[in-house]
Amino acid sequence: MKTISELIKGNKLFTGKVYDKLKPVERDALHEIIKFTDEDKGKEDLMTKMDKWIDIVCEKHGIEEIRMQNIIDNQINESVGEIIWVVQ
Repeated sequence: MKTISELIKGNKLFTGKVYDKLKPVERDALHEIIKFTDEDKGKEDLMTKMDKWIDIVCEKHGIEEIRMQNIIDNQINESVGEIIWVVQ
């Protein structure tokens, strides 16, 4: 099974308008969340792991959790929109 990092890289999910507008600290935090979620060997499901690492990384970088969740949602929506647009 592919890791989140491999899926992101393969599908170029962290590119585009949303990603380009991020502050450097937000980009760093985003990459850390993905890295730590990939490396987490806990038995929790993916979403629980990601939520845990969003909490930890946002506190470390001084970013509001809701801000990071919105960044992730917006990036996914932008990427999915592009995929749907190409398919249609």
